Amino acid sequence: IGYTAGRNSTGNNNVSVGHGAGLGVDGTSTFANTVAVGYQALTALTTGTGNTAVGYSSNNTTTSGSSNTVIGYEAISGTVSNNNTVVGYQAGFNHTTGYGNSTYVGYKAGSGFSGDDDQCVMIGSQAGESNMGAYGVGVGFQANYNTSGYGIVGVGRESNRTNSGAYSIGVGWRAGYNSNGENAIRIGKQSGETSTGANTIAIGAESLKITTADNTVAVGY
Repeated sequence: IGYTAGRNSTGNNNVSVGHGAGLGVDGTSTFANTVAVGYQALTALTTGTGNTAVGYSSNNTTTSGSSNTVIGYEAISGTVSNNNTVVGYQAGFNHTTGYGNSTYVGYKAGSGFSGDDDQCVMIGSQAGESNMGAYGVGVGFQANYNTSGYGIVGVGRESNRTNSGAYSIGVGWRAGYNSNGENAIRIGKQSGETSTGANTIAIGAESLKITTADNTVAVGY
């Protein structure tokens, strides 16, 4: 339903609603079991199955991939593979790589990813925006914003924002903010903020804030 909706697909069991939705590429689009609703939703898809895109230009640049669910205005653009769930305005927008198995929920959550984004979970407004690194979890406003490194976990507003320490955990407002140092655990408001120590444990508000020492444990305010 709509101008050029589903025009070039030869696959089965597809639903396309909206101008250019599920348009495909003439002679090469064989995708099947796909739902595209919205202006140019899934317009570039050629192969894959079980994809759902709802929203203006949602998932509009993906050419192949399966089992992706995308809901929101311009949600997901760039390179996308398989098994992703993306919900929110420009969530996952402007991806430059796509390995799959990720979940992004919230305004611009996971947008601007420029590295391996496999198996990431980002929930909250701008959670995981401008991120680089797989296996990360960010929950809260700007949690894991502009981070680089594998396995970074941030829970709380701006937790682990601008963090480059792989396999670090920050829980609390600005825990691990603007820090690096691998294998660090920071629990509490601003714990480990602007610190560089690796293999550290900080528990308590502002514990190990602005420190450089490795292999350190601090408990208390």
